[in-house]
Amino acid sequence: MKNKKMLRWLIAILCLMPQLLLAQNIRVQGTVVDETGVSMIGVSVLVKGTSTGV
Repeated sequence: MKNKKMLRWLIAILCLMPQLLLAQNIRVQGTVVDETGVSMIGVSVLVKGTSTGV
């Protein structure tokens, strides 16, 4: 009985893993502007709390 319950949990987790991994890829687009609304040239954008950026 305990093994069946553990097997069900394992199957459920394995089925959800691809969805969790695919949810991590989000493309963000836009224009960086200053306080006056003028586009800024040559700026870099980082994901908050990481060193990931462009």
